[in-house]
Amino acid sequence: MELSKNNNNSKVLEEWDTEPNELRFEHNGLKCLVLRMEQLGHLCGYVGIKEYPVDFDEYSIDVHGGVTYESTVENSFGVMKDYFEDCKHVIGFDAAHYMDISPKMETMLNKHLYGGTYKNMAYMKEETIKLAEQLARTESEFVKTFKNWKGDLNSYLQVGDIVDDELRNHFINVLPPITHTSNLIQMGEPYNHINGEAIFSTLERVGVESNWVYRGNCFKGSTVDYTDK
Repeated sequence: MELSKNNNNSKVLEEWDTEPNELRFEHNGLKCLVLRMEQLGHLCGYVGIKEYPVDFDEYSIDVHGGVTYESTVENSFGVMKDYFEDCKHVIGFDAAHYMDISPKMETMLNKHLYGGTYKNMAYMKEETIKLAEQLARTESEFVKTFKNWKGDLNSYLQVGDIVDDELRNHFINVLPPITHTSNLIQMGEPYNHINGEAIFSTLERVGVESNWVYRGNCFKGSTVDYTDK
């Protein structure tokens, strides 16, 4: 009986050879993307958000390897800029850490490194969902939207809240603002008077992400809250 010879030129397909290189989906109202990196072949997960909370702490986010990518959509690369075009910021993570197998490095070395495992598309989708759930809670906690506004404005907003673009535009359009500069907006109608001087609902643009933050009711040109004075 003649035994067939093993063809050493045949390629054994690995899991990453049969997976897609990209997966797009939405979770909790947030756009999500799992994307394969061309250089090393590992997968990364990304979530787009519309506002970037000033109190966002990347170290509090529980996701594989931790948050390793933060960028504005404008400064993002390739497919991300197109896919997240209606968002402002992208938060992401990767599967190229210790004990993670990067397929192209794996192929080059032709062995599994240190008993590591390949984080496949299914795993990365679940981790991206986990990231989206945490970011959705972060957005709802810190970002106040015009759509969700109910009742009195000064009851809805707390000092330090980030406001979305639509609510910021309300500050500008409801009446001609008393102050309107690149970093300060104050509503045209006084909230109250302190010793005969008017105080106005105030937004200030702060941080490297240029978020508009509610500062309370302040004297013209000021960001010191006098609501309860």
